[in-house]
Amino acid sequence: MQVNGDLGNIKTYLLKELEDLYTLSVPIGQLSTHELNERMLAITDILDREVAVYMNRQGKIVQVSLGDADTVDLPEVQRQARSEHSLSGIRCVHTHPSGDVRLSEPDLSSLRRLRFDCMAAIGRQDGKIIGSMGFFTGDLQEDGTPVLSVYGPATEKILDQINLNMLITVVNKKLNALTTKSTAD
Repeated sequence: MQVNGDLGNIKTYLLKELEDLYTLSVPIGQLSTHELNERMLAITDILDREVAVYMNRQGKIVQVSLGDADTVDLPEVQRQARSEHSLSGIRCVHTHPSGDVRLSEPDLSSLRRLRFDCMAAIGRQDGKIIGSMGFFTGDLQEDGTPVLSVYGPATEKILDQINLNMLITVVNKKLNALTTKSTAD
C-alpha cells in the first residue's frame, strides 16, 4: 500500500512504520484504537509532521498520508456512500504535532467538502492521548449550509466510547430526509 505525501528524506524505517499502519484495523463503530493512535503519534513525535489515516466503516485503513507540521494533503479517497447527499463512508483521524487537538478551519473545510463520516485530530497532553472530533449534525443553517458539531478536546478513552455507527445512521437519515423534502418542494 502506498503512503501519500512528501516522503523525501524520510528514513526507511519510518516509511515502513507508515506502511505498517495499513495492517491495523479499528473495531466497527469505534473512532480509533490506542495502538493506532500511539503509532501515529510516535511517527509525529519523530518527524514533527502530521500523519493522517482514512478508514472505511468496516475499520479498514484505506489511505495513509504524511503532511508537514501544520497540514496534510487529503488525497482523493473513494466515496463509499450510496447517495451524493449522504456521508462519504470514510473517516479521517490525524495527528496535530503541536498537541493542540482543536480542529482547524482547514480540518472543518475538508470535513464539509469531502463529507467525511467524521474528522478527528489527536495529540498528547501531559503524556496522555487526547483528541477532538468534528461531524455533521444532519441539520442545515438558514443559508442551506450543513451544520457541523465539534466535540473535544477529550481523552482517548471517551472518544472511543462514541458509537460512530449510531451517529452516522442518524446523520445520514436526517440528510436524506432533507434531500427528499427539498426535491418534493
